Amino acid sequence: MNRIWDIVVCLFIVGLDVAASVVGILAGVSQNRVCSEPSHKAFRLGLGAILILEIDQILVLFRALFFISPQDEVQRSFFSKKISYAFYFLGWIASVGAAVTLAIGVNSNRKSGSSCGFTHHLLTIGGILCFFRALFSADYYVSTIVGKDEAAK
Repeated sequence: MNRIWDIVVCLFIVGLDVAASVVGILAGVSQNRVCSEPSHKAFRLGLGAILILEIDQILVLFRALFFISPQDEVQRSFFSKKISYAFYFLGWIASVGAAVTLAIGVNSNRKSGSSCGFTHHLLTIGGILCFFRALFSADYYVSTIVGKDEAAK
């Protein structure tokens, strides 16, 4: 039952990351349509992507703090722990990068009369980083589940 719960949580977290990615990319597309003027739709979509990403981070942190037992961590192999922690760390880096680029993209959308420079692509870049976050989250949960199975043998 515990393994099924881990798989459900993994799919939910990855689903949130993919949703944030899609919303961020849609915000970038909406912002690029009206390049010289602020786009209210891009602003709302960008804020939505940030909100989804932050809810995802809170859930991941909540799971790490309250649902990973120290006994599971002790029983896992050294290599499995290293792989798991590496994906967890990379996921946090991708999450921070996505949140920062989405926030800068939303902020640059507020200014009217700005040119179609690099800042108009930040919402799309933030959406792509959310997708990388989804990949690292999936890898983290798979390595954690495999490590638990390995420790049980």
